[in-house]
Amino acid sequence: MGLKTAVMMVTAENFVDKMRSAAEVEVAKMKVTTEDLCKKMSSQAKDEASDVLAQARAEAQKLTSEADERYRTMIADAEERSRTLLADTDEKVRKMIFEAENKAALAKGIFEDQVKKAAVHRQHMMSILEGQMELLKNFSEDTEK
Repeated sequence: MGLKTAVMMVTAENFVDKMRSAAEVEVAKMKVTTEDLCKKMSSQAKDEASDVLAQARAEAQKLTSEADERYRTMIADAEERSRTLLADTDEKVRKMIFEAENKAALAKGIFEDQVKKAAVHRQHMMSILEGQMELLKNFSEDTEK
């Protein structure tokens, strides 16, 4: 091997070492750049996830509030309908009781009138029978004499 070849070999080895060093530096730079990029993307993803979570919580709160409001409205409506139905039913029952009491009072009056008429009729019949008995008695006494 000659001197030229040896020099070329050394030059080639130096070139390869420089290229290897440059490649290692470039790989290190790329690694740092990639790590920074990954950190940025991770941070951005966390921020987006936090935003989405906050939006989801806000929407859930809104839906819960709306559902609660609808529930309260439904309960209030149901209570109002119940009060109205109870008041209507109470009024109808009072009317029915009033009518029943009036009919009962009327029936009682009619019954008492019938009892009075029956008593008068009885008294009248008793008077007639007593008169008949008196006549029969007088007749018997006359026939015996």
